[in-house]
Formats: sequence, C-alpha cells, structure tokens
Amino acid sequence: NTLGAELSGWLYYLLNNLSFVVLFSGLGIDAAITYYASRNEVGNHYLVSVAFAWTFSAIIVQFLLYLVAGFMNPGLFTGITPFAILFTTATLLANCLAGIMYAKEQNAVPALVFSGVNVLLIFFLPGHFFSVSFTNVTAYAKFYFLISSLPSIVFVVFLLARGFRPQFESIPGFFRKLMLPFALKAFVYSILMALFTRCDYWLVHYFCDDAVL
Repeated sequence: NTLGAELSGWLYYLLNNLSFVVLFSGLGIDAAITYYASRNEVGNHYLVSVAFAWTFSAIIVQFLLYLVAGFMNPGLFTGITPFAILFTTATLLANCLAGIMYAKEQNAVPALVFSGVNVLLIFFLPGHFFSVSFTNVTAYAKFYFLISSLPSIVFVVFLLARGFRPQFESIPGFFRKLMLPFALKAFVYSILMALFTRCDYWLVHYFCDDAVL
C-alpha cells in the first residue's frame, strides 16, 4: 500500500481513537438494543426510534465538544473533523440497527453490507486495483470515513422499506427504567475489553514513531 508504514500507522492510530469515541457516544446502547430485540419485550419500532434519537444526540454532543476543543486549541478542528463525526455517529447507528437485524435472524443484510464496504476499501486502497490518487493520508482517511458510513444508510433504507417507523413519543419510560441501566453495564464491560485489547496503540504511539504503529 502506497501510504507506507508511517502513514498507515497514523491512520490505524486515528481509527483506534475513534473506536473509543464510538464506545463513549453509544454508552452501550447498541448492546441494549440487541438484547431487547432478541427478547421481544418491546416493539422493533421503539428500538429503531431509540437508535435514531441516540445517534442524533451523539451528533450534537460530538459537534459541541469539537467546537469547544477547537476554541481552546484551534489546531484540533481541521478539515477531517466533520468526516470523523460522520464516521463515528454512522458507525454507532449501523451497530444499533445491525443489532436489531441480528436479533431477528436477518443476518444476510448486515453481513453482505459490511463485507461489501470492506471490499470497496480494499479495491480503492492506494496503489491497488483501481488507480485512485490520494494526495495524502488525510484525503484517504476522509474517503475511508465516507465509505464506512454507507452501512448506516443502507440499514435505514432497509428497515424503512420493511415498514419500521420511528415512534419517539414512547421512548422515555422504558428507556430510563430498563434499557439505560443495561446499556451502562454493557458500556463498562466494552470499555474494559477495549482498554485491554487496544491500549497498546497508545503505548506504542507514546514511546515510538508512526512507522512502528
């Protein structure tokens, strides 16, 4: 791959950090949606509504946090920031909606979509298959974020075509009493697992250079 070891390391490090943004944005809500979808204790329309509402809230919170961070340190808010917000929130929504489909044993759609996205990313990897020119790793990162956001769009279209409609008025009670407590427990477990399996990126980044990453 024409990005080279150093630029690839930078991209992997960025994706590792954004995976934690997805975890903190979701607070385990994707696990809670999958759990309650499998138990059939609540309608799927309600779960889709929770996924949409939570993702919209995550977009607002992330944007505000980036604005504050950019105000405190102008160098943090760059041209890649909107793409990063799109990537993390679209990934969160895709995880929530895919969880509903997995729980209902509709495995083919998410499996095909996620596989298709991976194939696209491989085909358009600089220096392989298609001759796509990326001026730098930031340009490829933007492309990566855009392509990786496609599953959320496909899942929304699929669920709407199947008759799922958001019902936001029914969210508060059940969500506060059951879904949120379960989500927070799942979030703690997910964070611990992520720290155990991914903290090496931070250690390598601190003690070494991007090429080692």
